[in-house]
Amino acid sequence: MKIVLDDTKRIFHYTNDPLFKEPHIEVDNAPIGDLTEYKFIDGVFHHEPILDDGVTEIIVNSVTGSLMHSSDFSKITCNELSNLTVTGTVAVPDRAFSMPLKRDDGRLILFPVNVINGAFEAVLNFPTSGQYRYTDEEANIDLPAGTFKVAPIKIDVLRKVL
Repeated sequence: MKIVLDDTKRIFHYTNDPLFKEPHIEVDNAPIGDLTEYKFIDGVFHHEPILDDGVTEIIVNSVTGSLMHSSDFSKITCNELSNLTVTGTVAVPDRAFSMPLKRDDGRLILFPVNVINGAFEAVLNFPTSGQYRYTDEEANIDLPAGTFKVAPIKIDVLRKVL
């Protein structure tokens, strides 16, 4: 068996391929199973599985209806009283829930969100201008701390001039 270690001595690749030529360590009697759950220190396998932190990431991958937005969707600008559609992914079962955004004066505004097959869509329509934010704090309102994580989003809502 050939194993390749990362800087922490965790096995990140293993193979029995006789043609494998990348830098590696040859070992006998490797444990059975997923070797990426092991570190190899001083010739000994140590079982140290990577623990899931239990936090579900909300990933935004599209915004439509904005006047402008950054490529990572961290800054969005739109007009008041116009639809802004935000889509992305979140690894939760199909369900509907409320998406709370916090306005610059501290008030929360709630929008309905539907998740189907891990994809979500939120149609936002702000009744008045101001700055709104969506961060881990808002994503976890009324939930146990650390249930969701999201890259911070700031939405500037401009007064629509007629």
